[in-house]
Amino acid sequence: MPHSLTTTADDDRSPMFFRRSTYTPTLRDIRFHRDDWRLEERTADSALWMTPDGDASKLQLTFRVGVWPFDLRDEAAAHAFYARECEALSGAMIELSVRRIRGFESLVGVFKYRSPAPGHLGMYYVGIVWLPFETCTFQINFESLERGTTGAREAAVALIERVPPPQEEPELLTSMEAFFERARNAKVQALPSDARTYDDAFPEHPLSKVRRMLTQFETEAVFDRRMSTLKPYRVGGR
Repeated sequence: MPHSLTTTADDDRSPMFFRRSTYTPTLRDIRFHRDDWRLEERTADSALWMTPDGDASKLQLTFRVGVWPFDLRDEAAAHAFYARECEALSGAMIELSVRRIRGFESLVGVFKYRSPAPGHLGMYYVGIVWLPFETCTFQINFESLERGTTGAREAAVALIERVPPPQEEPELLTSMEAFFERARNAKVQALPSDARTYDDAFPEHPLSKVRRMLTQFETEAVFDRRMSTLKPYRVGGR
């Protein structure tokens, strides 16, 4: 007589295909930090590391859904959305594209902002990877602050490409403080010097380091195999 496939709730020997999946994504499902990164903070839904160079990397997991009015089938909509978001935060979007990382739909962007440090004239560069799913989203940030002498990359590339100075009315500045105030209030823009082609010439520039960390994530990150059961995020669940 064949064995019955009927099982009870107490029967641990029930076939796997009769069991409902109990997989819930956690921060442990994505591993990418290096051994020499220092863990600064960890909660149930975020972890923050600092690299030996003082750059930051943050992994976040949120179970909020529907935070985007688009999904990753529409790259143009994603580009328009984050261009507006970045400008609203007084920053500039350098690049944004839809990628596939280990087979998962992802959105990868690079942005720049004024340094959050008071009185500092340098730029703050942020690279972000979003992995949006139907029930959750992983977000990975790589952040680097311009230190020391600022503007060297921009000045060098302006000479190389013979970038003409901006056409604007000259303004008489009566003090260095007025000069710094004007610099701090100037609009942040994507510049020719932000091009990827200059990263090798300026390997320690924060933009180059952010892009390098993004590349390392794309090539070295390890994902829990159970993530393959997650459905990609779709607007309206379609």
